[in-house]
Amino acid sequence: MTSVVQEQDTIVALATAIGRGAIALVRLSGPEAFAIARKHVQSWPTEPRIAHLGGELEDFTDTAAVLAIAELVICVDTSVAHLAGALGRPAFVLLPFQPDWRWTLDGETSPWYPAMRLFRQPSPGDWASVIARVRDELALLD
Repeated sequence: MTSVVQEQDTIVALATAIGRGAIALVRLSGPEAFAIARKHVQSWPTEPRIAHLGGELEDFTDTAAVLAIAELVICVDTSVAHLAGALGRPAFVLLPFQPDWRWTLDGETSPWYPAMRLFRQPSPGDWASVIARVRDELALLD
């Protein structure tokens, strides 16, 4: 069984990966997580519980297959967010202070993707509070 501390450590690593070029992070049951990116980023943390799948995915069919087995997708505003939403997969999407118009300007839900939660920056550049809120929400899921 994964402890909350282990889970939080994984989320910190996931957040670090997002900041360093990950497109999305997929959380499976237990401590495993998978990072999805178009290419491997050398500066990603060496976290043994995160497998980097970017090089294994050739198209959206491959990405959809990974999302289909995901317990939760954590990502920023990318095509993976829209794919997860279109597939009805649970997702946490981290948004900047001034998001793209598709995400509207406030609220935690998307009118197009009912299984999605939106986590918005309260001020420009404040990703730390967004990551803290995601971490807190993940602790409630366990």
